[in-house]
Amino acid sequence: TFYVHGEKPLEVYDYASDLLVYDTETGEVITDPRFMTEETLESFPAWSPDGKYLYYVAADAKNLPDQVEQMHYHLMRVPFDASTNTFGQTDTLYNAHVQGGSASYPRISADGRHLLYTWSEYGTFPVWHPEADLRMIDLMTMEHVDVSCLNDPEEADSYHSWSSEGRWIVFGSRRLDGRYTRLYIAYLDEEGNLLKDKDGHFVVYEIVVKGDVNGDGLANSLDSMLIKAYRNDVTNLDGATKAAADLNNDGRITLADSKLLLYHRAEVTGYNLNYVK
Repeated sequence: TFYVHGEKPLEVYDYASDLLVYDTETGEVITDPRFMTEETLESFPAWSPDGKYLYYVAADAKNLPDQVEQMHYHLMRVPFDASTNTFGQTDTLYNAHVQGGSASYPRISADGRHLLYTWSEYGTFPVWHPEADLRMIDLMTMEHVDVSCLNDPEEADSYHSWSSEGRWIVFGSRRLDGRYTRLYIAYLDEEGNLLKDKDGHFVVYEIVVKGDVNGDGLANSLDSMLIKAYRNDVTNLDGATKAAADLNNDGRITLADSKLLLYHRAEVTGYNLNYVK
C-alpha cells in the first residue's frame, strides 16, 4: 500500500502466511496444523544454531489494509525434534498484546546466546517506520539486554544480522537523512556487552562506500552532482556522506575526487573503486 500523506510512504503486509519445514535430504514437507490456519499469520522463521528451536513472529489475522495498524506480531519459538520431525509446545518471548508494538526479523547469534529483533509500532515492515528500533534478548536469562545505544531516536533501525562468530552485528539505519538505509556495525562480547571506547562511550561504526555519496547503493551521476555542489558551496556534506565523497582519502573534496568518480563510471582502466554497480 502506498500513502499520499503522513510519515510512512508505503506499507507491506501479508494477507496469508504459514510455517512449514522442507527437508532438503528427503524432499519431505513437514507441517503442523497449528501453523497452517487462517486465523493466525506466521512469518520470518529463523533456526537456532543447533537446530533445536525455530523462532518466528505471529499475529492475529486482520481485515487488511484497513486494520494494518492493528497488526501486532508476537515473538515466538517452538522446539523441533529432528528425529521425529515434530514440533513441541510454543513459547512466547515477546507478547505484543501485553508489551505493545510489534516484533519482526528474529535473528540468533552463532553461539545461541542472544536474539536480536526489530520493534515497531505495528506490522512487519519496519524500514519505513521512523520509530523502529533494535532490541535484544539474552536467551539464557530470557531478559532484554539494553542496546538502545544502537538506535536513532528519529529514524528507523532494522534489517540486522550477525557475524559468523556471533560477536559483530550489522544493521541498517536511516539516521542520516530518513530516506536511504545505510549500514552500521557494532561489537558485542560473550555477555552481550557492547564495545566502548576509552572514554566509556559506546562504539558504532558506519560502513562507507566510496563514491556512493547519497547512500542509494550506486555510484553514479547523482553522486557526481553532490560532489560538485559541495565544491561550489551549494550543499553541505558531513560524516559518512563526506567520507564517501573523498575518493582519494586525502581529507578534502576536490576536483580530483570528481575525476575519480567520473573515471569509475566510465570504467576507465586503473580507476576501479572496487564498487559493485
